[in-house]
Amino acid sequence: MSLLMKNFLVISIFSITFSISNVSGSMVHPPHTMQNRTTISSRQIFESKLVFVNRTEWRASSTVHPPEKLDVIPVSYVMIYHTGTETCFSRETCDPLVRNLQAKYLMSYPLNRDIGYNFVISGDGNVYVGRGWHAVGAHTFGFNRISLGIGLIGTFYDRPLSVKQIQALEDLIKLGVKNYRIVEDFKFYSYPPMAIHFESATEILSFDEFMSSDKK
Repeated sequence: MSLLMKNFLVISIFSITFSISNVSGSMVHPPHTMQNRTTISSRQIFESKLVFVNRTEWRASSTVHPPEKLDVIPVSYVMIYHTGTETCFSRETCDPLVRNLQAKYLMSYPLNRDIGYNFVISGDGNVYVGRGWHAVGAHTFGFNRISLGIGLIGTFYDRPLSVKQIQALEDLIKLGVKNYRIVEDFKFYSYPPMAIHFESATEILSFDEFMSSDKK
């Protein structure tokens, strides 16, 4: 066999071996690695977007009595309301507005001396911690002990929520479901109706429908 023929055979075998190795690697390892990355990033993305403003940061007034704990966790109901105030889009304007919301509750409900909502979401998407995940709120008569109340800063009879507000609301509820604070197939009510949609959730369209529930 000539030297030229031997070299040709060696090169051919090397090429075939390299091709098989390359195909095997691309068919097995990269997709597996990429799939893991995609799963992890999609699971964490809503957590990284959320910006919480805790009670110390927005300078909440201290409460006289410790908050009562919800009767059931995770809750099956989420009550979503506008605050009926002007909208705000910065800590400079939102912090005092949230303090004013708390002050109104302190004056109006002496037995519930704290802000009524569990969380409040501002126009810039910040999530203000009100009573938090575990405490009984003061937002919906008959359902405070078995639901979470979320206030959206603004008045939305004839104007939409901000994009950041909607995203923060969705991400907050996803976090609640993930951490077993809210059941996956929860029921929610919004006032005024704000065209909000969640996966695996049922919207209750009227307050009378809520009040006629057998889960008071």
